[in-house]
Amino acid sequence: MLGEARERWWGISVSVKISRQDDRLVLVLPEEFDAAAAEHADAVIDEALDDSIAHLYLDMSQTSFIDSTGIGLVVYASRRAQTSGTKVSVCAAHNQPLALMKTLRLDRVFKFIDELPQIDA
Repeated sequence: MLGEARERWWGISVSVKISRQDDRLVLVLPEEFDAAAAEHADAVIDEALDDSIAHLYLDMSQTSFIDSTGIGLVVYASRRAQTSGTKVSVCAAHNQPLALMKTLRLDRVFKFIDELPQIDA
C-alpha cells in the first residue's frame, strides 16, 4: 500500500487506497467519491503518479456515487497518467457512477473493464 487519504464525512469513509505492483498502479475509489473525498485524495494521487507506471487501474467496485468533483479528479488523474504514456482502465464501475460516466461519454475516453485484474499487494 503506497498511501491512503482517509477521513470520515457524515459517517462514510472517503478514503482512496493506492497500491502498486511493478509498473501497475491501482486507485481504489471510495463508496462516495464527491468533493469531500476528492479533497483528501488529490495529494495522495499526485504523489503516486509521480512514479513511472505502465498501467493505471481506477477501481470503482466500491463506489456507489460520484459527483462532478469526483469525475474531475478521475479525469485529472487519467490525463496526467496518459501524458507519460500510461494506459488507464476503469474497473468495475456500476450503477450511478457508470451511468454518469457513460452520459458524459467517458466510455470513449477510458477503457472500461468488468473487474480488476489480479494484482498482488
